[in-house]
Amino acid sequence: MSLDLNGVEKVIEDENKKYYHYLDPLIECYNDLDLQRYAVVIGDANYATALTRFLSDDLGWLPQLVVFTDQLRDDQKNKLLKKAENLESGLKPRVVFETDTSEVIRHLNELYPKTATGKYVKGFSPGFVVGSSLDRELALSMEAPHLTVSFPVANRAVIDRGYTGYRGGLRLVEDLLSAIVAGR
Repeated sequence: MSLDLNGVEKVIEDENKKYYHYLDPLIECYNDLDLQRYAVVIGDANYATALTRFLSDDLGWLPQLVVFTDQLRDDQKNKLLKKAENLESGLKPRVVFETDTSEVIRHLNELYPKTATGKYVKGFSPGFVVGSSLDRELALSMEAPHLTVSFPVANRAVIDRGYTGYRGGLRLVEDLLSAIVAGR
C-alpha cells in the first residue's frame, strides 16, 4: 500500500490552518492576561522531550527544569541532552536524570534557592508543574498549578484525552490554561 503524498500534504496543511486558527488568538489572549509560566517537566524520555518542546516552542513558556524518570544508558542521556539544547526558542533548560521524583524539589532548589520566607530567590514564579499525579505534592509545595499528563495518572479519569497531534496540542493548551484559571 502506498500513500498519496499530495493528499498527505493537503491533510497536514488543513490541520495546520485549523490548529493556528484556534491557537493564535488564544496565545494573544494569554499574553494579555500574563499566563506565561516557568515550568518543571517530569516524565519519561519520549513524553518529557515532546512536552518541553511544545511548552517552549509553541506556547512560549519557559521550561527551566526537565526531569527524565527512565533508567537510561549514557548514549541515550547524551541524545536527550542534545534535544534539550536545540529548542527553537533558544532556551536551555536544566536537564536531570532522576528516577526518584521526590528528589525533583532538590534539583529545583539548586536552580532557585529559597529564602528564609520560603520564597524562591530568582523568582520561579509564576510556575507550573507538568508530570504525573506523583508530582502534585511538588506543585503544592511551590504554590504552582499542576497538570498530570504522564503515568501514573491517579488524580483524574482519562478515557480519550491524548495529547498527540494537532487536536492533542489544542487539548493540552486547554488543560494547561484551565489549571491556571482554576487556581485564580
